[in-house]
Amino acid sequence: MFLFASTAHSAGHYPYYDDRVREFEADKKSYDVVMVGDSITEGGHWSELFPEVRIANRGIGGDSVTGVIDRLPSIRSTGAKYVFLMIGVNDILGGDHTAPQIAADYQNLITALADTGAKVTVQSTLYMSVPNQDAKNKEIEILNQAISRFCRENNINYVDLNSVLSRNQRLRSDVTSDHIHLNDDGYLLWKRKIRPLIDSFNQ
Repeated sequence: MFLFASTAHSAGHYPYYDDRVREFEADKKSYDVVMVGDSITEGGHWSELFPEVRIANRGIGGDSVTGVIDRLPSIRSTGAKYVFLMIGVNDILGGDHTAPQIAADYQNLITALADTGAKVTVQSTLYMSVPNQDAKNKEIEILNQAISRFCRENNINYVDLNSVLSRNQRLRSDVTSDHIHLNDDGYLLWKRKIRPLIDSFNQ
């Protein structure tokens, strides 16, 4: 499954990306919750993790902050009242923009999602455990700090997934098989972390 693709945010994207967007646009079902992000989100079997909830998986491998902005219509069309968002690692890996620059675009994305009337929950960008990537993890830390502060100042839910999936600014080795993507144990920890929010939405 794709994670980083340097053209993910450019016009035309790449065939797999465009196929996923067309798939989303053709989906006319209504949902309660939508999970939005890159391949880390896409890899989650969300309807199995939360079978009691009508939940849409709107993750695309290789996606970026601006890529999600470009496909906002297919996210809005789900009709979901609750949006869970995790994005940013591909922007960091791309190296074209600094963490503060990425954070500025990310804030615009969060605002655009909130303006639809949906309840937005932002989830921290996950650290990696790729060897010799400590500098990238530092950028992820800076991005997360900026976004968590923005969410706090604007009364938007923020969930620190790194608190359960990472240790010492590195993704835990027992929750990943390739230093970036999550394994089944990782998704179960993610599920447990957001379960209270999902339950509160159903009350």
